[in-house]
Amino acid sequence: MKKSRKKVTNKPARGRVTKKRTATTKRKTVARKTPPRKRSGLTQRSTSLVFAAATTLDRKTCAGHVFGETSVLSSNAAKLADARRFIAGVAYKRNGTGIAPPKIPTEDELTNPNTAAIWNRCLKAADDAAGDDVDTCKHFVVWFSDDDGKTPSKQPSRIPDEWPYDQTDKIKGNWGPFVSPVPPKGNNIFVIKYCGVP
Repeated sequence: MKKSRKKVTNKPARGRVTKKRTATTKRKTVARKTPPRKRSGLTQRSTSLVFAAATTLDRKTCAGHVFGETSVLSSNAAKLADARRFIAGVAYKRNGTGIAPPKIPTEDELTNPNTAAIWNRCLKAADDAAGDDVDTCKHFVVWFSDDDGKTPSKQPSRIPDEWPYDQTDKIKGNWGPFVSPVPPKGNNIFVIKYCGVP
């Protein structure tokens, strides 16, 4: 009798284990039949990537940012070309945010040979910087400097924002001096590069 009870007990027990496995298998099968959700997620990510690509700064707009920052600067042509390339790299990195709005000369303005020459230099800067990565050096100021570009000056006027003065330890380079006929007006204007500003 004891043996028969053991047999009766063992058979249902095995049956229960099999049923649990079967139920689990069914659940897994159901779970595997839900790839549409994953595909939907991939579709959304793909859409986001396409949108991001669509909003990437184009060459002409980048040159417009460079023109807006540097069109009035003159003197030290080689250094100005390097400064423009750096500014173009920043414009690409930041997708045009946080710097001067793009200023693209009109057809009438481009009839002026001087304006046309400056615009062509800005376009070249945009082309040259297309493959550059400025990394964390995403900030700069175009301002007076009385110490050869090591820091921005507070005279004859100061930058409205405080960060260029508070973050002088993050200054990693400069280009200049340049001449500007409009504010900041002077012959000691520098493009000062900052790296790692939050």
